[in-house]
Amino acid sequence: MTSISRHSSLGRWKGSGPSDDTQRIQEGHITAGHIFCELVEKARSMEIGVIVMTGKGGGKLGGRGDVNIMIPSDDTQRIQEGHITAGHIFCELVEQAFEPGA
Repeated sequence: MTSISRHSSLGRWKGSGPSDDTQRIQEGHITAGHIFCELVEKARSMEIGVIVMTGKGGGKLGGRGDVNIMIPSDDTQRIQEGHITAGHIFCELVEQAFEPGA
């Protein structure tokens, strides 16, 4: 999993598309919606799955991901807490998927 910091620029972004046997997921974490919209399009052109996490209403990013996680709040702190929790759950699910015998 690759994460893009909120200070990344499209020109410096380096991601990799899927290999023959591995599906890669590109996770973006950017507060400037217009920049992330460009990254979503770039990821799609590289056939990389996109998970979008937003606050109430989704803003410019709402519904643009392959998976969309919307925290129903206008409070930035609550939204960030929800995103952190969702990220932990996602990581746990990925770890379970890679356990022997899973």
